[in-house]
Amino acid sequence: MGYYPVMLDVGQRSVALVGANREALMKIEGLRAAGAEIDVFDTHLDAPMASEIDDQVHFVPHLPHGNDLTGRALVIAAHHDVYVNNAIAGLARDVGVLVNVVDRPAMSDCIMVSQIRRGDLVIGVSTSAKAPGLAQRIRKALEPLFDDDWAKRLSVFHETREIIRAGDQGETRRALIKVEEERAIQAWQEAQRRG
Repeated sequence: MGYYPVMLDVGQRSVALVGANREALMKIEGLRAAGAEIDVFDTHLDAPMASEIDDQVHFVPHLPHGNDLTGRALVIAAHHDVYVNNAIAGLARDVGVLVNVVDRPAMSDCIMVSQIRRGDLVIGVSTSAKAPGLAQRIRKALEPLFDDDWAKRLSVFHETREIIRAGDQGETRRALIKVEEERAIQAWQEAQRRG
């Protein structure tokens, strides 16, 4: 398969998560961080998932039908029953929605990457579904390189970039932005040397 890396904007958009088990629970944190509105579909609710239900995560006490999936940004099939996951993949495709079947890349339109998130800085590591455990180990090795200060660092850079873009045009603007990019990288490298 030829995967093309993209960032899917699920902020304030609806995602259907099918399954209320451990595998589904593992998807909640990343979806929450991205600002998704999450509907968890299953016939029962496991205790760990029950603690996640709130204004952002809703429980729907049945398996979804096609109209339950229409208009979603994404469907994630994480049910314990492989036949349910296969049926959900078919339903999602029938209504034109991207689907990820957990641990089944051949059944999926997209795969999830192992990610580092520091505010708006998101770094994804993927092995194109060849070795997901290795992708996680690579992510863990990279995590110490990107401290929590990246959230603030990126916010400050964005503000500066917007000021430059509003005031200067053409080559001058590009040159000023490159200077600010270099400052951000140097500040990060200096923090690593100190840290």
